[in-house]
Amino acid sequence: MSALKIVLYKNKQLANGENPIRLRVYFGTERYISLGMSAKPSDWNDKYGRFNAKSPNFEARNAILRNHLARAEAMLSEIIESGKPFSIHEFKIKFLGNDKK
Repeated sequence: MSALKIVLYKNKQLANGENPIRLRVYFGTERYISLGMSAKPSDWNDKYGRFNAKSPNFEARNAILRNHLARAEAMLSEIIESGKPFSIHEFKIKFLGNDKK
């Protein structure tokens, strides 16, 4: 079983008072991948993993999050369909574009 979800990572607070937004990847074990974005908890909708309407420029920022999630889902689907064994670490490297292939 595998799962992907965009979350506001509340275990860490940045110097500007916001929390980082991360992609939670579950495939036997759970890992977080930073998306390079952050938000205040008051600007975040935990249920949907998106910025709420109170957040400045929420529509454009949510479009970026949807693109990240769609790309991650496509990559995970491709990896699973290939039938080859893989690790979350390999997924993270490929998602971040650090692979040498």
